[in-house]
Amino acid sequence: MKKAVCILLAALMLMLAATATVNAEVINKSAMKFVQEAVGEAQAASATPIKTNRLYLKMPSSWYSDYGVYQGKYYASVYWWEAAAAPEEFPGYRMMIDDYDQGVYYADLPEDVHTVIWGNGFGVLDPEFGSQKDRELAYTADVNLEGALEGDYDSLPEGTADPFSFDGYIYVVDGGDPQVISEFSGRTYYPGSWYAYYGGGCYGSYAQDSDHFTSVADNCLNPDHFDAQGNHIGGAHLTAPEAPDDPPTNPALNGYYIVNGREPGVIRSENKLYPSSKDGEYYKSVSISRDYRFRIVYFEDGKQLDELTWYPEWGWYNANGELDDALSGHDYTLYFYPDETGGSAIVLSEPLDYPIENPTEAPTEAPTEAPDGERYQARLKEQYNLDDFDFESGRDGLAYYKELTYHHDSSGEVDWALVYCYTNYMNPMEMTAVIGNRVVHQGSWANPFCTGYGVYDVKNDRFLDAVYAAAQGIDEFAQVFDEAGTGRRIGDLDRDDAVTIIDATLIQRCEANICDYPADDEFRVTADFGRSVHYYSDFDQDGERSILDATRIQRYLVK
Repeated sequence: MKKAVCILLAALMLMLAATATVNAEVINKSAMKFVQEAVGEAQAASATPIKTNRLYLKMPSSWYSDYGVYQGKYYASVYWWEAAAAPEEFPGYRMMIDDYDQGVYYADLPEDVHTVIWGNGFGVLDPEFGSQKDRELAYTADVNLEGALEGDYDSLPEGTADPFSFDGYIYVVDGGDPQVISEFSGRTYYPGSWYAYYGGGCYGSYAQDSDHFTSVADNCLNPDHFDAQGNHIGGAHLTAPEAPDDPPTNPALNGYYIVNGREPGVIRSENKLYPSSKDGEYYKSVSISRDYRFRIVYFEDGKQLDELTWYPEWGWYNANGELDDALSGHDYTLYFYPDETGGSAIVLSEPLDYPIENPTEAPTEAPTEAPDGERYQARLKEQYNLDDFDFESGRDGLAYYKELTYHHDSSGEVDWALVYCYTNYMNPMEMTAVIGNRVVHQGSWANPFCTGYGVYDVKNDRFLDAVYAAAQGIDEFAQVFDEAGTGRRIGDLDRDDAVTIIDATLIQRCEANICDYPADDEFRVTADFGRSVHYYSDFDQDGERSILDATRIQRYLVK
């Protein structure tokens, strides 16, 4: 493969925080291992035995999804962390089948695994895509594996035989309506309960050596094992639904992605490169570091990692020792130019900005001749090559453009305008960003601006994404956006669309441990441009919530 490098090859460190909590943002097409396979590899690598416990899972009928199919059968998955043989990415490893027709699976997990998340899918993609695939994915919340004492669980009145282990027990997932983890994100989980497992799909509240156990038929609590008259008939009459040979694919995911050298088997949806207005050019905002390697891959949904096209073919980009220390940690835009022969070229440009093609000739029509709300529409069409989009079709159409407000400088001239615009140019992807003092939650990526809001810099004849404009301190931007934009105001804990003394009091009570912060106080930003705000209670936007935020709200109200 040709190894063409245009300006600078730099190792990239994408701002992807690796945490113990799970987020469903990975497009994982590597061949999924069985738990036993992963544990065996870890045992061989350490040359020491790994003791295991056998845990069972009863998967509900609502969990059957084509995205959990492997070789013509449905499977469940299990994920754990900070223990032996822990999976590198969610949703973890494939479980073994105990009773396929009854949806019972098992896994021999290392003894030091204390918490798991059970799931039904293998290829997990970002929930922000809102695809059919995401809607069919299901998983539990964090499930404790450390055993039970008497009274710990209603489903196990006597606890577990070994009070420090669920070895031989089964977790039965409630297949009804899932519970909401976060009202803001809309993410859900399925609850469930632990039971003693008797085999053959039968389970109950008492272990077989308990004085309360009389027989499997008497103690079985599986509702599917009884006929209409209440007689125990077992599970022989049950059959699993027919599974397709292969899981379906989602062509909307196809495209170029940056892969971090620390996660060589992980393709993340937020690392997708998007086409610019120039043919054959793709781009992504990144932060660079000397210590990390990266590659670019062309992802095709339905293919395994070893079937994909990688750039470069010969290894990972690594500029260690070649990158000026002064550049490390700075924000850039990466431009990628794949060519027909399989070669590639990469450009890193500073400062961070979205790619814009600025025509050298003057606009065909003076912006001031257009009506208010559309003064600069022609410039946007020219700069982003959007001539084919009909912005006149209204907000319910495939494209929309409106100038919301105009800001005037000290001489009374318009120096910038707040714009709301979207097209159907890009794949849908839910975006959450802090713009000014508000958190904006956009249902889909609204090209050319990630949340739909942009700024036209009149004097420099350029458009900026509003998220970037807010981070760069455009004159009075936060104040204007508070009045003209949408979203929830930072500091507004009681959700009355205003920052009041009540919000300050709530923060004071939370910091004094009188009450807990609201469950929806925390949010996850998908487009931060250097911002570190993650709480509505973080009024001063320093990245932390503290009593100082209450004090600053009080000072703000006095002013």
